[in-house]
Amino acid sequence: MKLSPPYLAWAQSDLSLRPYGLSRWWLSALVLLTTIPLSWLALRWGPPSWQLALADTLYIPVFLEVALVCGMRARHSRGRARLAWGWVALGPLCFGLGQSYWAFIEVWQARSPFPSAADGLFLLQPVVMGIGLLIFPRSVLSRSEALKRWLDVGIVIGAVLTLAWFSLGQHIVRTWQGQPVAMLVSLAYPVFDVWLLTILLWNALHLRERRQSRSVPHTELRSTDVLLTCSVLSAVLADVGFALTYGLPNYQVGNLSDLFWTLSASFLGLAALVGRPETGRTAVLALPAPAEAAGSVQATVRHSQHSLLSRQLGVYGPYLALGSCYLMLFLSLGRKEHLSLLLGASLVTVLVVLRQMIGQLENERLTFNLQTLSHGLEGRVQDRTAELEAAGRVLRDLTGELDARVMERTAQLEASQAQLAYQTRHDALTGLPNRSLFEEVLNRTLQERGEGLLTAVLYLNLDGFKAVNDHFGHAVGDELLRDLARRLQALLRSPEDHVQPGAGPEIAGPGRWSLARCGGDEFVLAFPDLACPEDAESCARRIAAAIGNDFLAGGQKVALTASIGVSLAPTDAVQSAELIRQADMAMSQAKAGGKNTLRFYAPQMNRAAQARSTLGRRLRLALETQELVSTMGNTSGSEHTRPTGLSLWYQPQYSLQQYRFQGKTLPEAGTFTCPPSGFEALLRWTDAELGVISPSVFIPVAEDTGLIVPLGQWVLEQACAQLRQWPGSRVAVNVAAAQFERPEFVQEVRAALERNGVPGACLELELTERQVVDDPDGTARKMRELRELGVQIALDDFGVGYSSLSHLLKLPVSVLKVDRLFVQGLHEVAGAPRVLQAIVALAHALDIRVVAEGVETEAQLGTVRELGCDLVQGFLTGRPIESREAGALLRLPAVRQSP
Repeated sequence: MKLSPPYLAWAQSDLSLRPYGLSRWWLSALVLLTTIPLSWLALRWGPPSWQLALADTLYIPVFLEVALVCGMRARHSRGRARLAWGWVALGPLCFGLGQSYWAFIEVWQARSPFPSAADGLFLLQPVVMGIGLLIFPRSVLSRSEALKRWLDVGIVIGAVLTLAWFSLGQHIVRTWQGQPVAMLVSLAYPVFDVWLLTILLWNALHLRERRQSRSVPHTELRSTDVLLTCSVLSAVLADVGFALTYGLPNYQVGNLSDLFWTLSASFLGLAALVGRPETGRTAVLALPAPAEAAGSVQATVRHSQHSLLSRQLGVYGPYLALGSCYLMLFLSLGRKEHLSLLLGASLVTVLVVLRQMIGQLENERLTFNLQTLSHGLEGRVQDRTAELEAAGRVLRDLTGELDARVMERTAQLEASQAQLAYQTRHDALTGLPNRSLFEEVLNRTLQERGEGLLTAVLYLNLDGFKAVNDHFGHAVGDELLRDLARRLQALLRSPEDHVQPGAGPEIAGPGRWSLARCGGDEFVLAFPDLACPEDAESCARRIAAAIGNDFLAGGQKVALTASIGVSLAPTDAVQSAELIRQADMAMSQAKAGGKNTLRFYAPQMNRAAQARSTLGRRLRLALETQELVSTMGNTSGSEHTRPTGLSLWYQPQYSLQQYRFQGKTLPEAGTFTCPPSGFEALLRWTDAELGVISPSVFIPVAEDTGLIVPLGQWVLEQACAQLRQWPGSRVAVNVAAAQFERPEFVQEVRAALERNGVPGACLELELTERQVVDDPDGTARKMRELRELGVQIALDDFGVGYSSLSHLLKLPVSVLKVDRLFVQGLHEVAGAPRVLQAIVALAHALDIRVVAEGVETEAQLGTVRELGCDLVQGFLTGRPIESREAGALLRLPAVRQSP
């Protein structure tokens, strides 16, 4: 019979059953401390004068260590298990303290009083142990099940009490007759033993939910159960032996009771040591209580049933207990003790009868419920049969209606398919044909083209349409596109007669021209039967004029322009897809050439597109393969001898209060006499195949291909890494619009500064006025976040294009960079010095520093210094140089301003 009471399994809850490092040391100590008193009981070693002291003290350390181990078990448990193990730990502690006190009075004071204070501690042990066993979580029983279990416990315990009184109680009464206190104390030992057995039996009879867990072997759980049960039974045997022998004339210390007390402590210590978790490891839920089972992800309930002990005792226990009582009653006939046995047997008999009555009542109740359910089920079957018959009639009635609906649905599906086919070949916003349908129509048109006539394909793209979407919203932008589609359709619906060769830009009637929307703000048109390229240009001019008329957007008039590209068949190509691609390429050239213009396709455009594609591919390869070369390798200062790859060069910026320049006219004649105030980081690229590539060439390609963002991130990271080597210096970095518009830009700047340990005040970010104009509110918000990091903000190219006083008033700008074209015109344009002087005065009034860019002559240097500029930058004061040369400039000794 396996003893697996549920409270012992739940005692393992919140614990992993893998042993941890210190458990083997505690186990070794427990074995050693247990072996010492057991060996003495067997061999009686030691001097004769020490026998009494050894008998009283040898097993005290065992109880004290077990108390410590149980306390540690409580510390590593959670919930009710922690409290239960804490109470259990008090049991061996009380016994150890009681035995220590008894050894003191018996060995040192040479007296053996009974009862004594030690008996109070001894009797406290089963009390706290029983409380601990009761606290362990148990499965929840129904009211009837709990009543049956209580009766089962009562029957067994009643029999035990009867047998205990017959075998032990009367002996104790006779032994201690005339000593009521000693008698009560002696009787208390078996009474408390019955208390422990009652709790053990009560927990064992509970229902147990069997669970499987990959991390909890059942063998370890059963080992813990058996060890704790053996501990309780050993304590009971020890108490019985003590009650039977103590007080007899031949009683002596070191008898069999000491053996069972020692074994009781050892079994309890082993039970506490089984399944200890490793130190510092997170406890794993092994067998949670039923209330926690629904939320457990590490234990899976397999089935719920009676434990083996519960089933055996529930069937045979009452009869075994009753039979034992009547057997003892039969053996005691003719003796005066048979009256007490008769009373006990009668009590057990009454409990058995009650148990059987409750079982019979429960069986009758279950039978009644089963009959009730059977009658209800029959009624439900009849009702369901009637419902099915009614449903069958309704189904037959609906068949005709369903056939009609199927036919109607078929017609709808056919209409939907036709609509879907239309939608897949037309633009959803404007209703115009899409690119796929346009290519089909254009192919038919090309096949029907007259001898000697041309077919023109026009690809147009609206200029500035993104600004309309951003300002008025996409709903207004969509309505503007629909209006444009209507204008183009109205323009193309000309008289039905065909265009005569050389007759001008009049378009043939519907069916001869083609119009489609390719997506976004791009449209494509085809004009057949044209006599010459001039006719195609006339058509394009008329379309541009129609687009140039004001549109209404949000109740406001908006003027739009278009960039148009033209390809001709058969001059340029004879396939529709190729003609569209060539017109698209020509449109891109028109947009790059200043927008609102017209370009005809030329073969060199294809070569330029291929070169641009090669450039973009090589630039992407440089990033993907991390062909990013440090500028430490080149010391010549020449941009034509730098190694291949991307690198940063640094153009010095000098304070006009410290800079000294000695020389006459040429920059090469100058010498630097003080370190620069800072640098502007400039990106350079030398490709292994293409050679040195100007930033003005590869930066637009990076913007078109989307590589400008990773390029900008790399420049920012490299500049911060260089600042880590130049503590206290300042480096300005240009920020592209696409990079600055990213929501995570500020976080990227913060991360680059933190990774390199650079204060924000050493970094300066340069933004163009175009970026400020596109989104002034968003730009101002990001600028304030950057200023909170200490980063300085420079407004680049000030003085041309988008200069506005409101920008300086609203934005937290710290540096103003006057454009080089403005500086170079100081001695060529009348009034330019006064304008620069006004800009400097305005900036200084707002506490903004002014940098003069593009200073190339001594005259320009003297003028910007006289007008109050703070910093100067240009070929005169220093060309872009590598980091090694820049570092050498920083090591120059600082000098004061010359008088």
